[in-house]
Amino acid sequence: MRFEHFGSPTAGDQFGIAVFSPTQYAAQATGSTQNPGVSWNSINSGTPLSGATESFLDYSPRLGASVDVYGNGKTIVRGGWGMYRYAVNLQDAHLSAANTAMGSVGWSAPGTAATWEDVDQFKSTGSTSNSCAAEQPGGVDYTAGSGSTLGHGNGNCAPSVVFGTPTNMANSSITVLDTKDQDQPYTVTYSLNVDQEFPGKLMAEFSYVGNFSAKGQSGVNLNAVPIGAMTAASVTTTCANLDTGVVGTINQINTRLNDAQCQQLFRPFPYYQGITANESDTRSQYDSLQTKLTHTSSWSTISLNYAWSKNMGNPTTSGGFKDYGASEYWTVLNISRKNVFNASYVFSTPQTHLANHFLNGVVNGYQLSGITQLQSGAQLSATAGNYYYNLQNGPNGVYSVGSPDVTVAPVMTCNASLGLKAHQFANPSCFAYPTQGSGIGNTRMPGYTGPMYWNSDLAAEKSFAITEHQTLKLRFTAKDFINHDLLSFNSGDPNTTLSFDTTAAHNLSNATSANGAACPGPSCDVFGYADTNFGHRILELSAKYEF
Repeated sequence: MRFEHFGSPTAGDQFGIAVFSPTQYAAQATGSTQNPGVSWNSINSGTPLSGATESFLDYSPRLGASVDVYGNGKTIVRGGWGMYRYAVNLQDAHLSAANTAMGSVGWSAPGTAATWEDVDQFKSTGSTSNSCAAEQPGGVDYTAGSGSTLGHGNGNCAPSVVFGTPTNMANSSITVLDTKDQDQPYTVTYSLNVDQEFPGKLMAEFSYVGNFSAKGQSGVNLNAVPIGAMTAASVTTTCANLDTGVVGTINQINTRLNDAQCQQLFRPFPYYQGITANESDTRSQYDSLQTKLTHTSSWSTISLNYAWSKNMGNPTTSGGFKDYGASEYWTVLNISRKNVFNASYVFSTPQTHLANHFLNGVVNGYQLSGITQLQSGAQLSATAGNYYYNLQNGPNGVYSVGSPDVTVAPVMTCNASLGLKAHQFANPSCFAYPTQGSGIGNTRMPGYTGPMYWNSDLAAEKSFAITEHQTLKLRFTAKDFINHDLLSFNSGDPNTTLSFDTTAAHNLSNATSANGAACPGPSCDVFGYADTNFGHRILELSAKYEF
């Protein structure tokens, strides 16, 4: 059992870090309190400087055992289970929340500021827009008088900054810490292994290995519109005073659904726009069956390894869900590889002892080594720089589930791994547009993979003994010695992006070729086709002289 205490970082100033309390908001929002629900140490001594209240001790139990089944060291069964907690790097989140407490302003220099020295002239020296050197006669932003027109400044001074003084954050987006979130992230690992020695200097290992991580931190908008809040009926009642002037009931309702002013009325804390806070909302899980076979002798070492595995997690979050999307966005991660195999080997020529010293040097000291790797392709739904096939022209979440603050995925209508043609890895006819009111689509995306990766390298090395303490080593390496290229998608490849058109039918615009190019082919623009090849043999010769 391991007991640990994790402290929270502070901003290193006297103001503290801004926190948000929904309970405090509810009590203060009905009055005239500025910035309801938000506080920090310099305005409320009850709020810690770090903004967080840590638990005194966190416990991490661990258990492991090993059994020699027959007592001869040839059959070993071992396993373990353990919880490992870790401190989260909250520097960015704490820094932004500290800036909320410290106070900040935004200002852009006008076009009259051409140098850094000019910008310095805009520093405020008072409380008015003309209280700076730039606005005084001779300043870079002062307009001289002409005739009956008096000279004047243009009112572009930078605003005054008074650190630690509460500023009105109404209708603004802020970053805070959540007073309710006191979780410590952790990973639970588990494994069961069987090691077996076989004749012929063979050693085999069979393992089940996995881990589960929870309470990982990510930024969430606490002021997201809750799922189901915005419907045709609710916006008609709540947003009737926001008449857009659109003729026709359906168009008027749709316009209101997408109206930021209307959406603001449905946010749980309407005093603010967005409230970003780190929440313990991410999880991941890895499970695998692993095998290993090794052979070691005086002249050779061979290792064969294979793993069948899957990585799952929730890469997307949303404050619109009660669990921030931890369940709704549970899907195969981009790091998942279903099958992984590698083989490595090293062979040395046997030593001979000839009478001729020169012949000994010629026939001895050779070493041949290599490695071969094969693994399944990457998860297709996560290869376009975004999960869920980077859905283009998809519906706003407000039409699908009554909240504009969710990520919408395509709808699966069949098994996309069936009916494929050469170089095709997903069937476009199996993806449909999420219709209004139908939900957020298939965010629990099945495991469709792209082209597999495989490679094989060889190396040969020869040592020449010059003297007792001097050696010359020559090494010849052939990377991808078979000289094969790999079929692949480009980074951000449009052929891994689902693009629906904007017509009422919402057809998949890249289900067929738009440019008339044949598929497969280098110009194929149809979803699911891999049309890029890369990789070639590389030969290297090196020499090393040791003395």
